[in-house]
Amino acid sequence: MQPPIDESLDAARLASERYALLVTNLPASAVMLFDHDLRFVLADGPELTRNGYSKARLEGRLLRDALDPAFVAMVEPNLRAALSGRRFRAELPFGDRIYAYTYEPLRDASGVVLYAMVLAQDITPLRQAEQRALESETRTREIVGNVEGIVFAIGADRRFRFSEGLALSRVGYGPGEVVGRRVDDLYPDHPELLHHIDVALSGQRVVADVPVGDAIWETRYSPIRDGNGTVTEVIGVAVEVTDRRRIEARSRQSQKLEAVGRLRSEEHTSELQSRETISYAGF
Repeated sequence: MQPPIDESLDAARLASERYALLVTNLPASAVMLFDHDLRFVLADGPELTRNGYSKARLEGRLLRDALDPAFVAMVEPNLRAALSGRRFRAELPFGDRIYAYTYEPLRDASGVVLYAMVLAQDITPLRQAEQRALESETRTREIVGNVEGIVFAIGADRRFRFSEGLALSRVGYGPGEVVGRRVDDLYPDHPELLHHIDVALSGQRVVADVPVGDAIWETRYSPIRDGNGTVTEVIGVAVEVTDRRRIEARSRQSQKLEAVGRLRSEEHTSELQSRETISYAGF
């Protein structure tokens, strides 16, 4: 035997009112309950006041009579879907804010959907922060992408998270091409490079020359830590220094030859002086 419809209605209202009590104490939220006519059965939460509404202004009114027609056109299909039994989440703008709407069908004891409950949460700060981060990343990629070198990030899982720079073609890759791949798989024949990564992931800064192909790369590895001090990734900057190192090597070789030449000259001078001394003594 099914419970009377009034009991089911009261049970649904009780559940939603308990939920509304919770939401009332949650910041940036609102809860609403709609019947099949899309009438506000319940409306509560601090976001109502923030947007210029109240329980008295909404409860008992049809959605189309209470809110802007453009917004009604966006949310009505979602409410119909919830009243048909679907549970889902959607993000929609309301005024100058962005809300995450959770749609939940409320059923009676026999499983019939009586109401659609909607929890609205203001996620504007989150989306604004994401947008700023995206813009910052875009600017960073634009800057780094024009660097005469290679900038990369490798996570604690040893996978590339970032790879940009004009010199990438020198090592056979394009911008972002290695993202998601393990450094061990890409450079299995470069044990020194892998060792540098190990040291950096242990929390130490590393500066080393890394030969790749016919080029030498001066590479700086910097560990990045989270709020707990755990190393989460390594940022690397590699600059091709092949010509510089060759010049430095030739300079060192030249200095060595000059030193040897000076030493031999001094030995020769000393030998001549010694002979002259011996000759003079004999005279």
